Amino acid sequence: MLAKSDVVSLHAPLLPTTRHMISRESLARMTRGVLIVNTARGELIDTAALVEALDSGQVGGAGLDVFEGEEAVKEESVLLRGDREPPTELRPLRSLLERDNVIITPHMGFYSREALGRILDTTVENVLAFEKGEPQNLVAG
Repeated sequence: MLAKSDVVSLHAPLLPTTRHMISRESLARMTRGVLIVNTARGELIDTAALVEALDSGQVGGAGLDVFEGEEAVKEESVLLRGDREPPTELRPLRSLLERDNVIITPHMGFYSREALGRILDTTVENVLAFEKGEPQNLVAG
């Protein structure tokens, strides 16, 4: 399927078996110029491999609502400041942030009218169930 797709959109959980499911090998099998969208988990994509594929033109662009190493990005982060070189392990991430063919959003892919409506409905249902003495969605502690 990768060899025939113009757009690859990821919607998978992060498990040991899915970590870096988008790797150098899988990227090489994709259609040249493919667009990659990730709204699932950042670690599904090997960032260094993605940067190489963007450099070569194998990947034409990416839309990333999540990305590997996103916890390193803060307002004061060296990644966002151009005056210092980031640590070696964060250089691929800096490269993604600087590209015109990569769109990065702050993990807000859920932010649609429909999704917010479902979140509100679930919240109201949980409150009403709690008031009836039938709590739902409990977290064991």
